[in-house]
Amino acid sequence: MRVLAVDSAAASASAAAVEDGEVRAELVLCTGRTHSRHLMEMIDQVLRLAAWKPRELDALAVTRGPGSFTGLRIGISTVKGLAMALDKPLAGVSSLEALALQCAMGRMPVCALIDGRKGEVYHARYRPADGALAAEGPEAVLPPAEAVGDVDQPTIFCGSGALLYRDLIRECLGERALFAPPGGDFIRGGSVAQLAMAALRHPENCRPERLVPRYIRRPDAEINPRNPIFA
Repeated sequence: MRVLAVDSAAASASAAAVEDGEVRAELVLCTGRTHSRHLMEMIDQVLRLAAWKPRELDALAVTRGPGSFTGLRIGISTVKGLAMALDKPLAGVSSLEALALQCAMGRMPVCALIDGRKGEVYHARYRPADGALAAEGPEAVLPPAEAVGDVDQPTIFCGSGALLYRDLIRECLGERALFAPPGGDFIRGGSVAQLAMAALRHPENCRPERLVPRYIRRPDAEINPRNPIFA
């Protein structure tokens, strides 16, 4: 199965061409620029590097959130448009689970943290189990000290939130705080494709029009509908 997988949930962006579980081409950008300026170019490049034409894809995958509201909308709308134009199935995966998958080592728990701004992080905890990840509680958004405060064993922290609040996490947890190796804090398209495979085995459940972002926190436009910025 040939899968185009895309992430734009946080400050980084990634696109990958994956065939039968093997990454054929993958790009990750951490420029800080708006994803709308380069996401289609990244998709075009990985397809050219893999020597695939769009019509040769079997399916597509994308992170559905949580993460940056703008980033999620850009990624999902871009990939959804491609999937509908090509009449291919589209699977959405958790951005936090994709992060955790990249840092799963042995049976050590992993806590994925994505900067949610406003002094908060999107977070979830996972434990490797039988070659997969088992969630230890729901995805949530909290101040970082609350998100990690009850960790009682050595845990790997990863993601943009782990980078931003590394000192605070160390202060809270001491030796229980371990951190992702270089490159482990950015979601890779290959990880998105890997997580999507279970859903894509049932393409009838992966209709592009059904995919919606998972924000967790309501957008500011809904919280402050009279804010002149959104008028």
